Amino acid sequence: MMWSIRRRLLAWLVSGVLLSGIIATLVIYVRARDEVDELFDGQLKQIALSLREQEDLSVTQPEPPDDQEERGSWSAHGIARAYLYSASRGTGKHPALEARAMPQ
Repeated sequence: MMWSIRRRLLAWLVSGVLLSGIIATLVIYVRARDEVDELFDGQLKQIALSLREQEDLSVTQPEPPDDQEERGSWSAHGIARAYLYSASRGTGKHPALEARAMPQ
């Protein structure tokens, strides 16, 4: 089967355009990834420098008062979280809610 010059030229041109498009896509991806890495490195450096300037970096939990330790302290958020946990399990009640007496 004999291909005409027009068909061979079209095949070479389409192949060349596709190949150059793939190469350009890869080059742009690598450059964009490098730029994002540099941006994140700069932000991380800024955060590290700002943390270094702070005096106290310790994280401590506040001590609960003595009366709350005995009966257990429940905030509205804690009750809602326990209820959502039990609702996701299908029981409707969380074992911790049944075991502790909730303050009135």
